[in-house]
Amino acid sequence: MNNRKLIFWIIIWVLLLIILLFLMLTKGDKKSSITRINWNFQIWTVWDSSKKFDEFISDYKLKNKSMANVVFEITSFKNFEDYSLALNSAFIKWVAPDIFVLNNNEISLFEDKVYALSNLKIDIHKFRQDYKTIFLDDLIVTTWEWEEKKEYLKWIPVWYETLWVLYNRKFRLKRSDFNLKYSLNSAIRKSSSFDVVPLALWNWSTVKYAPDILAQEFMLNKIDTIKKPSNASTKETLAEYMEYGSESGDNAYNKLYLSSKNSWKNDIDLFADGDVWAIITYPRVIEKLKTYGFNSRLLFAAAYPHRVHWDGPSLANYNYFVINTDSEKKNIALSFINYISSDEWAKSFLSKFKYYLPAKRTLEDELWDNKISSFFPNILLRDFYSDEPLSSFDKWNKIIYDRGIINVLDNFWSYIDAFEDFKLSLICKTDKILELKNLSTSCE
Repeated sequence: MNNRKLIFWIIIWVLLLIILLFLMLTKGDKKSSITRINWNFQIWTVWDSSKKFDEFISDYKLKNKSMANVVFEITSFKNFEDYSLALNSAFIKWVAPDIFVLNNNEISLFEDKVYALSNLKIDIHKFRQDYKTIFLDDLIVTTWEWEEKKEYLKWIPVWYETLWVLYNRKFRLKRSDFNLKYSLNSAIRKSSSFDVVPLALWNWSTVKYAPDILAQEFMLNKIDTIKKPSNASTKETLAEYMEYGSESGDNAYNKLYLSSKNSWKNDIDLFADGDVWAIITYPRVIEKLKTYGFNSRLLFAAAYPHRVHWDGPSLANYNYFVINTDSEKKNIALSFINYISSDEWAKSFLSKFKYYLPAKRTLEDELWDNKISSFFPNILLRDFYSDEPLSSFDKWNKIIYDRGIINVLDNFWSYIDAFEDFKLSLICKTDKILELKNLSTSCE
């Protein structure tokens, strides 16, 4: 065989190998022009089960064939403190997730890492029509560019929650006992025939959501930010709140303080054990109560009692997903937004997390009479609604606020001074974190 023939057959074999390789790569896609994306895509969340998210991802891939090969990695954190520390470290190391969550009740350190959506990406006008007012106030960002007004949207919200009262009908309570503060206080005064503390409310150590309950009380006295200068309303709010713990008062929750703290019990444990007849909490606690063997027929719920109607907004709490501005996979993120902005997906999500309230106005009537748990048949979604408007409370920094308030609420004798010290420390720390001010000044 001469050299020319050898070269000819080498060329033929190379061409055959190329054709064979091409056929292998395109096998199964002859009827489709879809370009499949092969990437890992990270989503970080807080509180919500990552296992439940797996079902959404499967449905999303089914509806978006080009994403079939994307590996979605869902990481769910149990609390915001662990989450924030991990997220901060991830950004420093340039391995932050493509989508992460922020909470509405703080000015986050990570605001600058949010990829905001313009009208080109999302219909902001339709967003205004479909969603409750609180989300318009919180999530639409207005800027001026060359004297032209521009609007951007941080993300599409799906759910929110409000504080509610969970009560045990064993103690002859009814929903009207929680209509307003005076009816609640009247029920507390009448409860002396039962050898239990009426309402688990006072300190932080044993009341799981005390930081948010106090924030709600501030809002009823026209205080919507922790940075607002203290006045008579501040002291009045603290005094009224702390009175629920006073051993000489009608509620006297402080009687249980030492025993519950020493036994590592919180208000949810005390309620499940029958040591208190009501707690103020978030609806997601219903999942934990299932594990206590609580009598399902005796569990009822009511909206948070205000002093009078329209005395102030109800505290809303929600996490919202945002796109990491540094992500190289914004095409996947934007595709995911289009998916979750549909009514179909929102209803699917809320069917998995039944205790959340819908962010869309259009879904409220449809879900109004839904049970939040098959295990507790007497609690419907409408039990959490009130006529009061919704609002966020500005904690400035959620972790510092939630942690620091313990020194106030566990300090029965000098809580006013403790609150002022706490507030000064919080402002000092957030100025350092958010604005890099007074870096050499001690905040303690």
